[in-house]
Formats: sequence, structure tokens, C-alpha cells
Amino acid sequence: MTTALSVIRDKISETTGDFWHSTVTTALAASAVLIDTDLAKKFSKDNECKNWYVLVTSENNDGEARKISAYTATSTQITVIGGNFTSDSAAKATYELHKFDPDDKERAINYAAEDIYPILHRVVRDRTLVTGNALPNAHFEDWVVTTYPDKYGVTNATAAETATAGLTRGGGSSALVTASANDGYMYITSNDYPQLLDLMGQTINFRCWAYPSTASDAFLTIYTIQADGTEQTLNSTSPCPASKYSLLELESQAINDNITEIQFRFRVHTDKETCYFDNARVTGVSLQEYLLPADFRDGHLSKVYVQSSGLADQSSDDLHLTTGWAPLFGWNVRTDNGDKFLQTPYGVAEERNIQLEGFTKFETLSLDTDTISLDGEKLNLLISQAIVRMYEMRRGLVASDSVNRYDDEIGYWRYKVEELKGRHRMNRPASQIRWTS
Repeated sequence: MTTALSVIRDKISETTGDFWHSTVTTALAASAVLIDTDLAKKFSKDNECKNWYVLVTSENNDGEARKISAYTATSTQITVIGGNFTSDSAAKATYELHKFDPDDKERAINYAAEDIYPILHRVVRDRTLVTGNALPNAHFEDWVVTTYPDKYGVTNATAAETATAGLTRGGGSSALVTASANDGYMYITSNDYPQLLDLMGQTINFRCWAYPSTASDAFLTIYTIQADGTEQTLNSTSPCPASKYSLLELESQAINDNITEIQFRFRVHTDKETCYFDNARVTGVSLQEYLLPADFRDGHLSKVYVQSSGLADQSSDDLHLTTGWAPLFGWNVRTDNGDKFLQTPYGVAEERNIQLEGFTKFETLSLDTDTISLDGEKLNLLISQAIVRMYEMRRGLVASDSVNRYDDEIGYWRYKVEELKGRHRMNRPASQIRWTS
């Protein structure tokens, strides 16, 4: 169901007659030279592959793309620009040759994935929202940057996304928090997410699942400050065993009135120790608006369901539900400063999972191992559109007498794209009836 970037790049190269994979016969040294005796099978003249590109695909220079400045046929030696390679000692690296810059191929693939949306799209089912939860991105699924989840930050700590089986709790990812000093923490503040100030003067519950490296070393903290400087700090006291998930809780906490800031912190007490946090929520106030997951920021929400029954003390802690979902009618989507919010027509019982269904754009690819949710014959449409994009990038760089040749190629591949669109167009998920009150 998925295809890696390296595979798509190979298919583009094969389709355009630009395919060469091999292994060096002399390990790359701290020089600008690559030697492979198999090159004699393809290039018999000096500088025959000059201005092509080398992409190293293993060992110490994995991912390095260099332009070729010279080729010596007698020694099957390529010289590249851009500085010396890193020495591989005795290890022999694999590599690819490309007429087109492989970085441009990557960009063309990502542009093409946008171009073919929504004719081809990725179907999305998400169960990370929880009714009554004031925290956004509370399963820590969305990370625009790799150092902390969207809407969150860190103090005396680092954070990293983790998708390893057994280290998540109900979603696809968790946040691994590593203390860089005693009592380091990940946090969300009303300074960045002002809606949290609506909790002032209320009695709330703060819960989160924690998987600490050391027993009872993980804590939840609510911190507030009022205009006169009065501070309030509330800490959880729940025990938590090492290397197992347990639920940390701060229940029935009265929040000061007239606060100017509120923070919710996910704290690791001991320097250098770690904890995975997942499935956080703050409840106690009736909510009718929830920040939608990133997949729906550029996508389309078709259906909304609410969990109607559960097994755990808080139904949102159920890990695998196949039944017990009730359709929610009358919902709406509001856009605000790049974010999208699900608006419900009425308050729903707290701590029930919300299931979202819809479709969105394909994944953005950057590493060779990154995958896109597309395979089979439908992949041919993406490849054809990527070739269009690739030739368009080159058209403005070539000599004027070569422009017509590129225009002919672009015209051919655009025709191919239109032919494939008709054959592989995907049906969009049916939309729910959205009654209004």
C-alpha cells in the first residue's frame, strides 16, 4: 500500500532512460573521486557523463549528491565538484548516476503529489480527538519540527516523536521527553494557545499516560500566574512504574481566577532520565470546538463519529474499538490563522473518543526510506506528473535550441497524465449529512 521515495525515483529514471545503479570498486576516500570498473560498460569516451550527477546511497556518504566535472574512460574515474567525500575506509558504497539532479527529482515527486490531489488522495481515519479535551494535538501526532510537538515547547528537556509499537498509547505517536536538568519538561502555554485561558476559575482534570525510564519519575504540573504575579503550581502524585504505561492524574483541580497565563507541563524529575507521554487531556469545561489533526488542515473532513460506549474508567482510554460509534450531525469546520477546528453543535459527554473520516494530500517525502500511500498502477499517474514537473524545471535552464525538445516531452507527458487521470481517478469518501440547528 506504500512506496518509498527511492523506488519512485528509480521508476522515474527507468522511464526516462536515466537509470544506472552500481557499486564502487575502490572505496571512497577523502577525495573528489569515484572509481568503478563497471562504468566501462556504459561510458567509453572521456567526459561522456560530464554534468551528470552522482548520488551515493550507502556508507558514510549516504545521501550525498554531487555534480560530475570530469570522467576519465581509461581509469573509469569520475571527478565531482562540491568538495571531498568522507572516507569509507575499506567499505564499498553503492551509488546512482542521474542526468537530472536527484534533488530535483525529489522536488518533482512532491510537487506531483500535490498536483494530482484530489484526483488521487489518501483516505484518513483518525481517533486522536477526545470530547471535552481542551488540549490540542494531545496524542502528540503532529510535529512540524522534530524537536517538539505542534503547539508545545520544552524547558530543560528535549522532545522527540516516537512511533515504536509498545511505546504509544492509542495513537500513532508519543512524545519522548528527556530531561537535560532536574525537572525538565515539555509544556503547552496559553501564550501560544490562548483558548486555554477559558479554564480560569474552573475545576478541571489533567490526565496523561506516562512510560518513565525510572519508577515514579514522571509528573504532571499545572502552572498559572495572575496579573499581580501570584503563582499557582499543582503537581500530580500518581505513582508510575518504570518501563510500563500508567495513567498520571491531577483530578478536581481549582484554577485561579484572573490568570494571565496557564501552562500544562509533562515533567521528568531526574536529569538525563526519560519518559514517553501520550493521550493527554484536560477536561472539566464543556467544549464545542477542537483543533483538527494536521491531516485535515489541507484535507477534507467527511464524517464525524463519537464513541457511544467504552470499557475503561474513562472511555477515551480504550485502545481498540470496532463498535460503539454514533454519527455526529450538525458539525462544522472553522478556519483560523492556518488552523482548522471541528465545531460540534452541542456539548458531548466528556472523555469519549472522536473518530474523523475524510481524505487528504499525500505525504511529503525527503528521505529515501520515506513512503507515500500509493502503489500499483495508480503510482504511474504520480510518476508521469513528476516527469512533467522535472522537464519544466529543466526547460528554463537549457540552451534556446533545446527548448522545443523539452516542450515536446512536456506535451507528451501531460497527455499521458490526462489519460491516466481518467483511468485511476479515486472515489472520494461519502460525506455525512451535516444538519444545522
